[in-house]
Amino acid sequence: MKKIKALIKKMFPFAYKIYNNKIGKNRVLKEYKQFKSYYNDSSDNINNIGYKIIVLEHSLEKAMTSNNPRYFGIEKVNSIIKYLDMYDIKKYNKDFAYNIGISILHSYCEFYEKHNWINRDEYNNVKIFLKGKNAQITSGCMEIKKEYIENNNKIDYERFLKSRHAIRTFDKKRVDPEIVKKAAMISQYSPTACNRQMIKIYHIIDEDKRNRLINFLHGLTNFETENSNFILFTYGLSAFDENEFKQGMLNSGLVAMNFVNALHSMNIGSCFLEFNNSLEEECEIKKILNIPSNEKIAISLVIGYYPQKAIIPCSTRKSINEVYKEIND
Repeated sequence: MKKIKALIKKMFPFAYKIYNNKIGKNRVLKEYKQFKSYYNDSSDNINNIGYKIIVLEHSLEKAMTSNNPRYFGIEKVNSIIKYLDMYDIKKYNKDFAYNIGISILHSYCEFYEKHNWINRDEYNNVKIFLKGKNAQITSGCMEIKKEYIENNNKIDYERFLKSRHAIRTFDKKRVDPEIVKKAAMISQYSPTACNRQMIKIYHIIDEDKRNRLINFLHGLTNFETENSNFILFTYGLSAFDENEFKQGMLNSGLVAMNFVNALHSMNIGSCFLEFNNSLEEECEIKKILNIPSNEKIAISLVIGYYPQKAIIPCSTRKSINEVYKEIND
């Protein structure tokens, strides 16, 4: 199929461009329809409810950081209680979202107690709901000191970034899954919209599934795939509302870059691939890898141990004056 497309492109470039433009527009429309079938306000399944709780929880956390606090969150705590009740009504498993919802309600009560607002109706309603429900994880707000930051950010970051290069040739061994898992854990500290943490990282270890994935991925020219390890980043379509159609790709990029830098700090090389497969191909990939249909593949990555020597592109950067502009008036 790729050879046929290349031949058509060479013989009929103008027609191919028109065809490609049409395909591109159809793809955007298909992707939007796919997104809309899952987005945050569309249904009350566990994914939608969970992300709604997380968004509300983080909003309450931010309110607790105010220098001039006042009564707050009345509608939000009521919404959280409603969504938490649905876990029992629909017999959902008590997952992270449920536990963070319980935790923030406890923090909310503690915050009201600290400011002597215990006569407020919202406080009493939450206390009644929480009877017999203990917090399993931490939420709310905490103090951080400048001294702590300065004692923990001692790294020559410029030198570190300049030492990382996209690498397409790897040492002849597979990456230890525990190292990949550690990099994933580190990348969890990446910012995500309202701390929704909608990004998942898949390390394809199974040999058969790995080989089947290779047949789908684009941009593997000049790779020694025999020694390559493959990673996919997905984002939950249910995490966003209708106005956040493009947020998934942004958040995936933030997590993926920190994941790559974490690997680099452990002497693991990597190279991003452009994931531009059709929706039909993406569905087939998800089927092969058992990735849920409500997740969208955003980024593919090839990783491996650095070889003793490698030939890489220079990838010369633009001058700083071409990319950095000061707006003074």
